[in-house]
Amino acid sequence: MIEVEAKARLRDHEKTEKLLVSRGATFQGEVLHTDTYFLHPSRDYGATDETLRLRIIRWEGKEEHRLTYKGPRMDQLTKTREELEVEIGEPEDLALLLKKLRFTPLKVVKKKRRYYELDRLEITVDFLDELGWFIEVETEVEEDWENARDGVVAFMKSIGCGKLERRSYLELLMEQEAQSVGDLGPNGK
Repeated sequence: MIEVEAKARLRDHEKTEKLLVSRGATFQGEVLHTDTYFLHPSRDYGATDETLRLRIIRWEGKEEHRLTYKGPRMDQLTKTREELEVEIGEPEDLALLLKKLRFTPLKVVKKKRRYYELDRLEITVDFLDELGWFIEVETEVEEDWENARDGVVAFMKSIGCGKLERRSYLELLMEQEAQSVGDLGPNGK
């Protein structure tokens, strides 16, 4: 399956959410995501542009767990990539299994996510304490991803989204941390 996805920062999430509803989007609910990203024992995911993530989704006292592999991005504008996802039972057991296979946790990313649906689009309005508000628009296709991408990008423009953000939340947080360390100077001050 190919996940066609575009993301942008939001200046005013409330205005954007009202616009989505006025366009016919249906609010589906709010969830909390806790994503643990893993490093491969013998492959540099940074160089191959791949991702392995364990996601815990919480809402209304319920919980789901998913392991997701994302392949390299397929274009220079969006975050379109192959995605393979499986639902799992016990995240602690999976984390232990990955550790036994020498995968190591890299970083945990937490976000509040508000879901909307419109036609074949899944739209999320995300908040991360460290980064602020974003919108992601995605759809899944088996082929003809370029046409789907063009539709997603056109929709993003139609609701006033500015520059698209290709970097993942993980990449944005890692860059922010590196900048903070760099701001300390060579002696950590």
